[in-house]
Amino acid sequence: MRRKGQQFIAVLAAAGLLLSTAACGTTGKETAQTGGGTAEEGTQAVQRAEAEKEKGAAAGEEVTLDILAKNVGESFNQYSENHVQDKMAEDIGVRIHMVNADNDKFNVLLAGGDLPDLVRTGPDNFEQLVVGKNVQPLDDYLEEYGKDILANAPDTVAFSRKYWSNGEDKLYFLPVQVGPDTAEIEHAIGPVVRWDYYKELGCPETNNIDEYLQVLKDMQDAHPTTEDGKKVYAVSMFADWGNWYLVQPLAAFYGYNTISGSTLGLYHVDNNEFALSLDEGSLYWDSIDYYYKANQMGILDPDTLTQKYEDLQAKITAGQVLTAPATWAAGSFNKDHAGTTLGFMAIPMKWANQWYGMDYKVGWIDKSIGISATCKHPEAAVAFLNYCYSYDGARTLYSGVEGVDWDLADGVPVMKQETLDMQKAGGEAWQKSGIGFDVNFMGLGQNVIVPDDGKPVNLFRDQTMYPSMLNELQTDFCDHYKVSYPTEIFTQYREKYGVYDQSNANSLLLALVPTPPDDIKRMEAKLDEASLKAAAKMILAGSEEELAALKTKTMDEFRSLGIDKVHDWYASEWEQTKEKADTMGN
Repeated sequence: MRRKGQQFIAVLAAAGLLLSTAACGTTGKETAQTGGGTAEEGTQAVQRAEAEKEKGAAAGEEVTLDILAKNVGESFNQYSENHVQDKMAEDIGVRIHMVNADNDKFNVLLAGGDLPDLVRTGPDNFEQLVVGKNVQPLDDYLEEYGKDILANAPDTVAFSRKYWSNGEDKLYFLPVQVGPDTAEIEHAIGPVVRWDYYKELGCPETNNIDEYLQVLKDMQDAHPTTEDGKKVYAVSMFADWGNWYLVQPLAAFYGYNTISGSTLGLYHVDNNEFALSLDEGSLYWDSIDYYYKANQMGILDPDTLTQKYEDLQAKITAGQVLTAPATWAAGSFNKDHAGTTLGFMAIPMKWANQWYGMDYKVGWIDKSIGISATCKHPEAAVAFLNYCYSYDGARTLYSGVEGVDWDLADGVPVMKQETLDMQKAGGEAWQKSGIGFDVNFMGLGQNVIVPDDGKPVNLFRDQTMYPSMLNELQTDFCDHYKVSYPTEIFTQYREKYGVYDQSNANSLLLALVPTPPDDIKRMEAKLDEASLKAAAKMILAGSEEELAALKTKTMDEFRSLGIDKVHDWYASEWEQTKEKADTMGN
């Protein structure tokens, strides 16, 4: 693959396709200054600038591609100058830069069609982008620049052509993370709490969510303020991702996942049965009860209903919040306290289910990548996607550079100890390394096995290395539960208490569910809005009686807005989708 990458640069340079940083999507800008000259002089200046671009192209200069994505933060760009991106640039002549957008900005850019080189989105936007000719098909570039895509993900390519091209049978979108999702060294999603405070209490077992809330209260009572006097709350969330905080945080506890493209549709990961989050007795109402009880106990951050994601991250980082929806959503607290036993960990509970194990046959489809119609370097864009779908490229982006971060020993890749030490220490040095890239770009899933060496593309997912990868926080966790690495305790709980993971869930179902028709979309939007407004009132209710009355009123409003029609549409489509998946041998 490395030789292929170098050949790709040579091909582009010879063809005049690798433009200098003056071109679209690059980091620099180069303009022809005409000043007060004539139109002819201006034209000549433009021609000279174009000639300079061609000279740069002939020299094989790099292309920096801009990628539009939602809610990614700024850390990727902040640490983009690293030896992993250097290696990718050496291999294929491409670097990438993130264009971060919140939901509103993202939708405005999509509606206007003025897109960066690539856009990362999901099925809800596929038809809009294809019909509006805002993305271009990859098909004509695959034989030359996408050989690894064709070789390593032929079923994904075929699926995308058939279902995500508005009937054109063309390849517009490639999803990320194609392949099996097995447990990493620790769980990232579930009951994520401040481990050091939980351990202080003796790591008490709980039997239900009420007992779990009491444990959280005990933690807050023991640590009511931070060292600098700021108020601490056990429970907090954010409200700028819409219905997310009313569905997703408890989804892992109760064994649900969301149907891609829907904020309301759910399926049970153990039996693949459909549910609507707003149905009576479903996940929305479980979440209302959870937040209501937390508020009654004095452990709910009052800003939960108004603050943004970054506000919550700042509070967790500052030690003001004791739980998180996932370890990746715990701010930088763990990184800031690297080398200590302070930090957030997902804890095992005999009544709460686990979150991993699905085989993503066609990837994480809500994070699919397309090439914009205005991208001036589609060859380079396909080469980047191909790199993420190649064994060598994925290994480099996930694990670092051969000879620098890891070595081959008798044909088997082995991480260098200094790389493991850097990963364990975390902090800025680890971020600056670029190792680990961003899983939301990676075509091949982290656990895909490289045929030549029998190891996963992400060497940090090599279970034989887990015991040597433990940091101080993880070691403390393992010492308490008497396991060699954190995930082992969840395996034991699954066997002992019958809790389950996602291994029975069929990811193909998510990819096959059609986009709702416009009338269903409109009903969903109204239900979303109503559910958010109603949630605030119910969570802050002053008594059980007031809460019950508000629940009845809210359910009546949901019915008036068409919840039964939305439920019936999704339920019918879900059953048809399961039948279709069965005929496909899945």
